[in-house]
Amino acid sequence: MCPGYPSGVKDQFLVGVEFSDGRTATNIDLWRLDDDADNAILMSGGGGSTDGFSATTYYLTPLPPPGPLTVIVAWPATGIAEQRVELDTEAFRQAAVRAEVLWAADSDTKPRELPRVVPDFAPGGWFERALN
Repeated sequence: MCPGYPSGVKDQFLVGVEFSDGRTATNIDLWRLDDDADNAILMSGGGGSTDGFSATTYYLTPLPPPGPLTVIVAWPATGIAEQRVELDTEAFRQAAVRAEVLWAADSDTKPRELPRVVPDFAPGGWFERALN
């Protein structure tokens, strides 16, 4: 059984990424946190919506390695099948060189476990493979 979205929304919009080295992260498996700092993690940073419009910010860590970053989206509840686009990570890597650390990470903070509900996604698709 794969981990699911903690709020219990089974018909949510799905977002996933795949690094050039094969690591994956989705907006529904962010609770797969452990002591491995190399795990890819994709978290929603908030957003808003109105009738017919929605915007959400996502936080991805760590910095993707050189090569393509594949972004995969789907919304099975509305009939939108998996779609994907490849991005060149060079622009991300150049921006990271200019980033400044504002405060040190708190290494004592541990994630809390939340109840999980597995959302609906297409059998045999990218999300099924990434979450199992």
